[in-house]
Amino acid sequence: MAYERARTHTHHIGAFAMKRLHLFTEVRAALANRDEPENIRILAVFYWRALLCIAAAIFVLCVIWGFMQLRQVLATIDTLSETAAQSKAPFNRKDIDDIAATLAKRQDRYMHTKAMPRAMPDPSR
Repeated sequence: MAYERARTHTHHIGAFAMKRLHLFTEVRAALANRDEPENIRILAVFYWRALLCIAAAIFVLCVIWGFMQLRQVLATIDTLSETAAQSKAPFNRKDIDDIAATLAKRQDRYMHTKAMPRAMPDPSR
């Protein structure tokens, strides 16, 4: 069974827009008489093409959105690398020694608490 709207000659490309407009009039007529068996194929072809177009549009929009997000991340990385290259070291030797002393004090306090825990009342009584 040949497809109803198949082109037999290549020189009929000029009538492409007219055939597409004719498709919408066919679809309107098929929707008006959707109980007729010959209209089921027209509606099925239209629904399938509409689903394909919607899926293609969603895919294209997702690719465009992903590309924009990638460009934004790359711009952020470039900005951060430029500021990191221009900035000085975040710590000097004195700051590192202060941090090490603070960590040593915390460790001593933890070991002291671990060696002599506080007496807690028994909650079951």
